[in-house]
Amino acid sequence: YCPCKLKHIVTFKFKKGVTNEKIHEVRQRFMELETKCLRPNGDPYIESIISGFQHSYEGFHRDQDVAFVVSFKSQGDRNYYV
Repeated sequence: YCPCKLKHIVTFKFKKGVTNEKIHEVRQRFMELETKCLRPNGDPYIESIISGFQHSYEGFHRDQDVAFVVSFKSQGDRNYYV
């Protein structure tokens, strides 16, 4: 496996009518993966997660609402995640 750092991009589109509270809950729960995703020996395999709402004036958002960038220390950690 490549020992290099990797980024994994995740986007969500919410159905119409989903409340802001529910969107906040989903974002919060996804962000918690950074500390809750552990290998059997207790080591985390996610280095960091950043999140934001989609704002593409060029139209590249493809109707997605929220994006997350998940960082891994290695390809092996990313493979363990997926």
